[in-house]
Amino acid sequence: MMFCSSFLFQLAVVVSFSFHVIQSLSSIASKIQQRHDIHLTLLLPAYNEEFRIRPTLVNYTNYFLNSFPPHAAVNNYDLEKIKCRVEILVVNDGSQDDTAKVVAECNRFLRFKNQQEEEQQQQNQQQSTMILISINCLSLSENEGKGSAISKGLAHIDIQRKGKMGHDDDNVSQQTTMMTPIARQWVLVADADGSGDITNLYDMLQQFHMFLDEGGEKDPHALTTQQTTKLKEYAMLIGNRRDGTASPSRKITRWGFQSMVKWICGDLGVRDTQCGWKLMTLDAGLATYSHLHLKRWTHDVEVLYRARALNIPVTEMDVGWEDKEGSKLTSSWVQTIWVSCVMLLEIIMMRIQYMLGKWRVVDVDIE
Repeated sequence: MMFCSSFLFQLAVVVSFSFHVIQSLSSIASKIQQRHDIHLTLLLPAYNEEFRIRPTLVNYTNYFLNSFPPHAAVNNYDLEKIKCRVEILVVNDGSQDDTAKVVAECNRFLRFKNQQEEEQQQQNQQQSTMILISINCLSLSENEGKGSAISKGLAHIDIQRKGKMGHDDDNVSQQTTMMTPIARQWVLVADADGSGDITNLYDMLQQFHMFLDEGGEKDPHALTTQQTTKLKEYAMLIGNRRDGTASPSRKITRWGFQSMVKWICGDLGVRDTQCGWKLMTLDAGLATYSHLHLKRWTHDVEVLYRARALNIPVTEMDVGWEDKEGSKLTSSWVQTIWVSCVMLLEIIMMRIQYMLGKWRVVDVDIE
């Protein structure tokens, strides 16, 4: 009788231990599955860019296919099986030229190239590529401005994330492919002319990931679990242009504008508010870009002003930059001065409207 009781007790211990082991393995497998994908969207607002968009798309796709490590944004999880989904989303902001046509041609070429590589890998019995890249176009019927185009693009990415494809805006026609939803979605806002050096993206993702793990500028040990989760959902990294090719007029106007912005709005946490390279979580983008009042040249300042008001962590990083020919902002000293004055007036108006409460920041409950 005693032997039977001892045997049953030992059997119960073994069953209990096995159950806990299975639970632990399931938990580990679940975590690996959750972080098995990195989803990065390059958001390129474009207006009449038929001549400059093709070299940008070719340069970006070549970088991702040939030089981009799939584990770049996975911190210390150096797993061979991690896949990286990259979508280049061009928001055609009511262009009057063949911008959308050029994007469609690049997309067809990329699909053909991907098909060839897959067939070659199957013939050689090689493992399929870890980089899944696509080029899509979102066309607006009218020119709404760069800020508005970015806002529409972010809203479209959010629809994809939620698994719903609809036509919530009659002014928007959509030509996209569905992407699998994941826990964290990265968005890099960039210029269609390819001014930013795409090879800086690897370092940006690594710095951004460390920034998130540290809880922004706050003490991570003083944060609750819910607050830490919020900080990981809402954060931005802004580029600071290292531009050795900028003309003297551009350098002077940039310095003058940034000085005036700091005087009018206070410290927004970055030195270069107008840099076209902004890396962010999708949730941070939706919180700061939705329903912008400043939709054109000065939208960047309103975005950072909102980020500060919402306590969204913002950091910055130097990026390589080369001003391209064909800028739509300025073409002469006279136009440069005129545009700068208009932008300053818009910033002053924005500051007054928020101060009087006529414009409000929608709270996303970061704290």
